[in-house]
Amino acid sequence: MTIENFARRASGKTEGLLSSSKIWLAKLAGGRAGATLTEANDANAARAADVMMSLTAPAQERVIRSLYPAVYLFRQTGDTQVLVSFAEDAVATAEAHSIPGYTAATRAAPERPTGTGRPLEEVLSELRR
Repeated sequence: MTIENFARRASGKTEGLLSSSKIWLAKLAGGRAGATLTEANDANAARAADVMMSLTAPAQERVIRSLYPAVYLFRQTGDTQVLVSFAEDAVATAEAHSIPGYTAATRAAPERPTGTGRPLEEVLSELRR
């Protein structure tokens, strides 16, 4: 299934996707205390899923293509920091793309950046104003 078809099928269905995710989280946690999401983080997860589903197909593909190297590097090394780093990057991506100015700027940006870069936090702070 292409990313576009997945996005089309899942569009507006994040509630169902999150219900499935909750079942998956419960299984993954093996019944450990505190393994369920707080109401606030459940809402954050829903917003992040909505943002990810609204990304362009190439942006969604970059997220997906960065997931599996992290998964297989973890399987190869057992280093959980690989998964923690991916999770932190995924949250940062969702938060950045939830800022309308950031999304507009990235869609208007050239394929290959030119000039010197700026710290991400500086750019995000500017776009939030």
